[in-house]
Amino acid sequence: MKKRLTTTLLLAFCMVSISAVAQKVPEKVKEAFHNKYPSATEVVWENQLIRYIVSFELKNTSSTAVFSSGGNWQSTTTPLEEKEVPASVKDGFDKSKYAEDWEIQKTEKVESPEYSLLYKVYVAKNDIQKKNLFFTKDGRLFKENLTL
Repeated sequence: MKKRLTTTLLLAFCMVSISAVAQKVPEKVKEAFHNKYPSATEVVWENQLIRYIVSFELKNTSSTAVFSSGGNWQSTTTPLEEKEVPASVKDGFDKSKYAEDWEIQKTEKVESPEYSLLYKVYVAKNDIQKKNLFFTKDGRLFKENLTL
């Protein structure tokens, strides 16, 4: 009984310690964010141990950026209204196999050092069949993946 109580207390202490450590965002990550987005407001950090997700406002637009634990920028995602989606991306979707049976749920602009700029179009055929379609700025379907 005493051993079980000691083990339980030790586990609880470790969980609290890990939680406290996980909440702190390293200065190099904060600095990298502030260098990339110096005028960002409403900044909220989420620690995912190997990366940091930061939600913020910039020019009255909400965005989400991802930084590695080393402070390297990995991507920024910004929601787009239908009128903000480039005509080339709309045309690319209209010419794709998804245009007839799939409905666009939302569209986002995704910037990253790897791909520069992609447009993510979240589509659904029904409650089960859902995909993310990634288009280049010239409307070419670059990649697709299943989503929930």
